[in-house]
Amino acid sequence: MLPQIIAANTITVDNDMRENIAVPILEDHGSVYSMIADIHAAGLPHYPVILVFSTGTEIPSSCVAMPRDPVPETQFPFDRDLASRLEEAYAINHSIHDGAILFQRQRPSQPYLCLGWSFRLAARGISSNAIPNRGSAFNSALAISTSDGIDCVGLIFESSFEFFVDGQHHEPTIAAPSAP
Repeated sequence: MLPQIIAANTITVDNDMRENIAVPILEDHGSVYSMIADIHAAGLPHYPVILVFSTGTEIPSSCVAMPRDPVPETQFPFDRDLASRLEEAYAINHSIHDGAILFQRQRPSQPYLCLGWSFRLAARGISSNAIPNRGSAFNSALAISTSDGIDCVGLIFESSFEFFVDGQHHEPTIAAPSAP
């Protein structure tokens, strides 16, 4: 089981390992992209929503937990049910909308599990491929995607969704369905 206590340790992952972790996520259109598209289409109770994905046994040092009380349920897998889980979590404690949601797995062969609802993103580096400022959520997602231990970052707006890996902005290859 993944740690439930927030650790201050830094994950160090060499670049070859990061590429091996991140590339399948970009190519796996049937899972992460389509899940984000489905979550986007279902509509969310609050925007934007930042989803941070990590592989390892320690919480990345660039993700700083913001304790909440009461704490909505965690340890569930990232899947198409996220919109309903967000609604339930907001009903328990609306203040979770202030941070990123962290999903982590110990190994690439495992599913991502929710470790927490409200993380402050503290990226230490800025993307070397600077993109003009597109707002704090976009630029935070871009910057945090360069941090050690971060596989990728999803960002869901009311009108679109975005994806970031290693400081690169990737346009989704699955068009988000239009809302009814």
